[in-house]
Amino acid sequence: MNRSTHEIPELTSEERSLLSRLIDKEIIEIKPMIEREGVTYRDLDFILEEYGRQGFMLLMKSLASKGILTVKPYLPAIFCPKCDSTYLNSNYTCPRCESIHLNRTVLLEHIFCGYQGYKEDFISGSFLKCPHCETDLGSILSKPPGDKTKNDYKIVGSTFKCKKCENTISRPNVIHVCQNCGEKFDFRTAGYEEILGYEIPEQIIRIMRRSDKINVLLVEDNSTEAQILTRLLLKSEKEMQVEHLVSGREAIEIIKQRFFDIIILDVGLPEMNGVQVLKEIKKINSTTPVIMLTGMDDRKTAVEALKLGAVDYIVKSKTAYKELPSIIERMIKE
Repeated sequence: MNRSTHEIPELTSEERSLLSRLIDKEIIEIKPMIEREGVTYRDLDFILEEYGRQGFMLLMKSLASKGILTVKPYLPAIFCPKCDSTYLNSNYTCPRCESIHLNRTVLLEHIFCGYQGYKEDFISGSFLKCPHCETDLGSILSKPPGDKTKNDYKIVGSTFKCKKCENTISRPNVIHVCQNCGEKFDFRTAGYEEILGYEIPEQIIRIMRRSDKINVLLVEDNSTEAQILTRLLLKSEKEMQVEHLVSGREAIEIIKQRFFDIIILDVGLPEMNGVQVLKEIKKINSTTPVIMLTGMDDRKTAVEALKLGAVDYIVKSKTAYKELPSIIERMIKE
């Protein structure tokens, strides 16, 4: 897949690579899911393993801040401050002795006479009866759970009584217990944030899928070799844009800031050799294809580079150079 860098904000290589991979896999809507380990995203295990949950979420937020992604808010969630899990159990506790053993009682009001009292005072056998005017209010079981209105009475409040210290509590403390690591915490230390989903707008998809120039980074300290390669690439059937650098350190810095469809890297660079540069490139962006250029006596080093993640190597020769444009085109299509 080829990418046009026009019409969208400047992105880091990681941002552009992640966006391209999502579109390649036709993952247009990124939906969050709350699991025992924390927040994750549907069908994205292959990406989460590479970036980690936190790294992935930081990249998504960065893309959204640049207008590349549309943010779709979901419900807020409470997180364990120790392990970030959302798998929690919540308990009411006594503010005085911190016991979790509380009895809850409901405060009722008889609408017609206005009497208010605890539900226990209204109970008469299996029925409710107003203690003030003795009006029959119906069966205890006739009121559906959660229904706070009824023609003859209504629930106006509730209170708690601690079994341990007998303290009467109008507002108990809420303690969360992480079922993943056992951490206990309250609202003051809990993680709490809105869970976000994302969507890639159609306009961004069209730009990213547009067949345009192939952006090539050529890292070669030999100016003659670089000129030959650049001329061949610029004459290829598929339009290419070639940026030439002579230093591995320069290449590392530019890759941190910009996206390239493919990198052609000489093994025999000064200061940092090609294998050292390759290791750093893979730390920055593990998905960009890297082709190594090698002399006849560097084949062993080139094989080492393949083990480190290079996609191919080319022994320097006019014949091999002529085949390079078609090799690049084939790799981009894969």
